Parts: sequence; C-alpha cells; structure tokens
Amino acid sequence: MLTGLLLLGAIAVGSVVGILSPSVAGPAGALTDPLILTLVTLLLTALRGGGRSGLTALRRAPGTVAIAWGFNFVLIPAVAYAVGSLVMIGEDELRVGVLLYCLFPCTDWFLAFTRLAHGDTRIGAALIPLNMATQLLLYPFYLHLLAGTRAGPVGLADWSNLVTWFAVPASVALLLRLGTRAMAGRGAEAYLRDLADRVVPGVLALLVTCLFAANVTTILDHPGPFGRVLVTVFGFLAATYLLGEVITKRARLSYPERALVVMTTSARNAPLILGLTVVALPHRPLVYAAIVLGMLVEFPHLTALQQLLRRSRKRVAAGPRPEDAVAVAS
Repeated sequence: MLTGLLLLGAIAVGSVVGILSPSVAGPAGALTDPLILTLVTLLLTALRGGGRSGLTALRRAPGTVAIAWGFNFVLIPAVAYAVGSLVMIGEDELRVGVLLYCLFPCTDWFLAFTRLAHGDTRIGAALIPLNMATQLLLYPFYLHLLAGTRAGPVGLADWSNLVTWFAVPASVALLLRLGTRAMAGRGAEAYLRDLADRVVPGVLALLVTCLFAANVTTILDHPGPFGRVLVTVFGFLAATYLLGEVITKRARLSYPERALVVMTTSARNAPLILGLTVVALPHRPLVYAAIVLGMLVEFPHLTALQQLLRRSRKRVAAGPRPEDAVAVAS
C-alpha cells in the first residue's frame, strides 16, 4: 500500500513540476537512465533464488508449480490480449504499455503478499528464478510482437542495447552479493537483499517522478484514453482472480497452494518491465504511463486479495456451522 501511495505522490509531483517548469523536462529525462540502472540493480540484488529449499519445493509440489507457471505464461497472455483488445481499440501506444504490464509475473513482492495471506512461500521462492528466466526469454519476443507491429519497428540495435542494460545491473548485483557473502557471511548477504528491497520503492518513485516531469505534456494530450487504461487493468486483474479461483478449486489445491497461485498470477513485474521498456522503446511516454497506471491499480488489488484469502481460510478452518448441518439433515 505504501508503494502505491508513493507512486501516486510521484505522479502528482512530476506532473506539477513538468507543467509549471517545462524547462525541467530535459534534466528530468537525463536522470531516467541512471535511475533505471539503479532500479534494475536493486531488483536483482533483492532477488531471492530458490536454492536447495526451492528444489525441494519443486519436487514436493510439481503440480502446483506447473499450474502457476502455465497460468502465468499460457492463460494470462490470452486473458490480457482479450481484455486489451476489447477496451484499448485505436490506442496503440497505450495498448502496448498495458499488455507489457499484464504479460510478466512479479518476481519479488508477490512473496510478501503470499506470506500475508498465509500462502506457501517455499513454492513461491522456487517459482522466482523460473518466472524470471521465462519472462526474460519472452520479453524480446513480446516486445517485437507488440511494438514491432503496432508502434514502429524495433531493430537489432535495440536488442543489443537491452541486453547491455540488463547485463550490467545483473553483473553489479551478482558481485555485490558474492562480495558481501565472502567478506561478511550469508547473514550480511541477507541484510543486503533486505536493504535493496526496502530502497526499491523510493528509487521507483523517483523514476516515475522524472518520467512524468519529462513527458506530462504529451500525457495530458490524451486524458480520455487513460481512463480506459485503468478500466483495462482492473478488468484484467478481476478476470485473472476469477479464473484462478476456478482453476485452483478444480485442481483441489490446498489453501496455502491456492493462495500462492492467486498471488503470483495477480502481481505483475512492472518495475523491471518499466525499466527495460524505457531502454528498448525510447521516447514513448504513453507506453511508460500505462505501465505506471497498472501498478497503481495492482497494489490496492493485492491488498484486497490477501484479505479475501485470509477470510476464506478462516471459513474453511471453522468448518460447517451447526445450523447448516440441521438444514442438510432436514
């Protein structure tokens, strides 16, 4: 919830600054590159791999892992395309942003919401490297499919640039973690991960502030379509939740596994996708704005979901009421 409020504040501050001081657009735009590098480095530093416990979880519940992975990378693209096609007709730039937001599952904070909902975090931790590897392989394909046909061509230079912008932060994050572990032990490495995780929302808010300060005039030229972005994201999240309820019940998953599947399919990897998209598709403010708006809808949605899941868990734990038994007997 705090991250959602930070993003709202970042949009407001960036918009006001950009409107009142148009000359700020240039310096704000120049800050986006270092902020993206910082953001991606922090996200990768905070990333929790599966490790031995992750492999154990994969062996213990391969069916749950397969359901979560298939839902994220087979069913969700179909849902996103269907909802986006219905609502975002004629808005190519915004449609690209909405679909990029919807297509990639979260690899970090979904685990926190899973824990709050008393879901299975061991299987969740095992899913993180699997989800990350799959989406990094799919991102160039989806980007070419969406941006190449709808928003202009994406050339080979964009791909090499994208690889560089991901490889540099990945190398820095790996060196930081390995160096910290070698010098101070695993406890210090865990502290570094937690520290990076806590800093991410602030850096993300700074990036959003700069993006809106640099591009607010372009965004304000399209006020109506942004309402449709919010409707599209809300419809996507609602459809995903309802479909997840049906699938997890049909599969007879336990409550912790069900909570995990609901959370991993509801949370999206918007910060990383925003950073990569700004690099791969420069000067596309409407695409970036659509991704940011998706995040604003997502955080209240995840908060509400964990409350719904916890209530359903209490109902299951309580069992049938006596009056229900009497009604059945009669």
